[in-house]
Amino acid sequence: MATTTAATIANARMFATNATTTGPASNSVSVTPNIAPFALTGVVSRKTHAGATFDLPIDTTKPVTGAITVEPRLDNTHRIAFQFNKAPTFVGVLTVTDASGAAIGSGASSISGNEVIVTLTGVDDRRIRVAISGVSGSLSVAASIGFLGGDENMSGAVTASDLLRTKGRIGQALGASTYPYDVSLDAAINNNDLLAIESRAGKSLQ
Repeated sequence: MATTTAATIANARMFATNATTTGPASNSVSVTPNIAPFALTGVVSRKTHAGATFDLPIDTTKPVTGAITVEPRLDNTHRIAFQFNKAPTFVGVLTVTDASGAAIGSGASSISGNEVIVTLTGVDDRRIRVAISGVSGSLSVAASIGFLGGDENMSGAVTASDLLRTKGRIGQALGASTYPYDVSLDAAINNNDLLAIESRAGKSLQ
């Protein structure tokens, strides 16, 4: 894990205060602030729906061969945002692998504020593991996710159940619980989403 060297504050003094009086200053002391180490705070799959951004949280505890988070929304590219408690100084080494550990697709990474954004192509309908080693020097992070447009219940396959779940939300506004049903990313839950799911019926994560 990356470490940060804290600056020492010299000649600090303490005062005791009550409701009416402030006492004399203490003797001077040197204080070293306790600065939190650089750390990962979350990982999300990010999509933009007609100008609005919606993040799907990724469960980073799941192995790529397990019951991983599935991104049901379609797009030409996929963005994974690794979020940290402070801005990274540099990205590190990015690798993208499939369920067997072989390299898959292509990925590009960049820093934006407190995030490292990984943009992926060539990973549709696949289980993948995105890993970055040496973020800000020594922190290594990873997340596994599946990209399967239309898989609303994260079963690993596009079935009639996904279609029914989406039908029940036609006309609802996009929000914290409904955004995954906007499969077509047109900022509405409508027949476009039903058509997209129908066209992908029978597909499963590889």
